[in-house]
Amino acid sequence: MGAWYSSSRLKSDIADDSTVSNKRTKVYVDFNVMPNEVLVGISSYLDKTSCMLLAVGLTASSSSWKRSNWNIKVSEASRIVLSTSPSSYREICFGNDEKFLAAKLSDADIGAYLSLTKQIPWFVPITEISLEHCINVVGYGLEPIRNNSTHLQKIDLIAGSHEGNDSYYTSRLSEEVVIPILDSIIEDYPNVRDNGVSLETAMAIYNEVRGDIVATTSHRDVEPDDMGISTGFYADKRSYLRVTPKIYLILSPNPQSKMCRIIRPNQGYRCTSKDDMKRQMKGHLTPVDVDEAMAIWNREFELADIPFTTHYQFSCYGRHREVSVHIMYMYSQSSLFVNGTH
Repeated sequence: MGAWYSSSRLKSDIADDSTVSNKRTKVYVDFNVMPNEVLVGISSYLDKTSCMLLAVGLTASSSSWKRSNWNIKVSEASRIVLSTSPSSYREICFGNDEKFLAAKLSDADIGAYLSLTKQIPWFVPITEISLEHCINVVGYGLEPIRNNSTHLQKIDLIAGSHEGNDSYYTSRLSEEVVIPILDSIIEDYPNVRDNGVSLETAMAIYNEVRGDIVATTSHRDVEPDDMGISTGFYADKRSYLRVTPKIYLILSPNPQSKMCRIIRPNQGYRCTSKDDMKRQMKGHLTPVDVDEAMAIWNREFELADIPFTTHYQFSCYGRHREVSVHIMYMYSQSSLFVNGTH
């Protein structure tokens, strides 16, 4: 299986043994009609950078994303691929796993992926972006994060020198392109971040994921989740929680995936394995209907309207956290470095 994907109709070469000269015949494989379990298997096999490019290509080519000003509706197959991603997808380090591939990445590839993830409500917010080894990136691919990246903690733009076959390359990164984008992030960066998730946001995500599951089941012959983790609201009503039960929204957008997402009113998003979730659910978490979940969610969200350093009951902390950003520029050998922490 190749590691370079450029469109939703991915091209493959297959040897034609029926000819004496063993010529290679071009065939096309449409990944969008593959069963979910096949897409999950392919995604699990690929390194992270290749998996991200596959998700992009299953919706449209990178150049198409750029021509559309980074605004294309994400395909069902792309969502399936990304639903297998672990929590490490908070940190997008293009090419750390595949340096040879990073050297081929374009601004269109970077921008397409950043745009794609923004359209998926249950996808974990990106906290780190690194363009190390991305020697052909100028900076236009960072446009999708302009004025819209309050969760970012670190941006590493040192696209350092890359040694190929007897060749030496330097970064094409442009200060003129990148700095205005970074300035827009700094201007919008909050002094205090609300890590919580409101009831309105939680319900919108719940309804969208439920809708995706219905559509997927109708059109892609999806089997029930064999891990026993279903999308829905769950409550922890143990006696030590004296102020309010704890409410969880658990998202399992892909029955074949081994991962699921968890959303809490005071903590926001996190990702965990379904095995860990099953262990936690035993004797602690029980399903609740939507009406009861909404009442508990509103209660917790209001109680969590306090600083992160204080708690409203045992193990439940506030949702407001002070943040700061430090930006350092270092321009050397056509490289630019930005490091944001909080």
